[in-house]
Amino acid sequence: MVMLMGLIGCQASVDTRPVASTSVQTIDNAAPPPSRERTEAETIRDYAIAIQNSRDRIEEAAAIRQLSEYLGDRNLTFNVTGVRASNDTRVPMLSTSPDRLRVRVDTFRGQQPIQSFTFIPQDNRNLALLGA
Repeated sequence: MVMLMGLIGCQASVDTRPVASTSVQTIDNAAPPPSRERTEAETIRDYAIAIQNSRDRIEEAAAIRQLSEYLGDRNLTFNVTGVRASNDTRVPMLSTSPDRLRVRVDTFRGQQPIQSFTFIPQDNRNLALLGA
């Protein structure tokens, strides 16, 4: 009887057949995520890059004008300061300075800073477009 119980209780089965390979194909029917709206900081950064990478004074003026219009349309404020590139001396009237300048533009929504950037103008007279 013990032998009979041992045979009944110890039965095992092992499948030695090779497992058929399966491939899984995923089909994504989900809608694409909604496009993220660009932040003001990202947009201002793009204008800054256009100003910094302008090829000549005309392109620089157009990029500065676009930035100025963007800021005005959204009631954003900005501050423009500049120094002589050669010795970091502060310059009060940037657009009339004959010296090579390094200019910093800080943008704000109210008193909250949004974005800042610096550039060396190709033509200081273009700074008049920013009221500097």
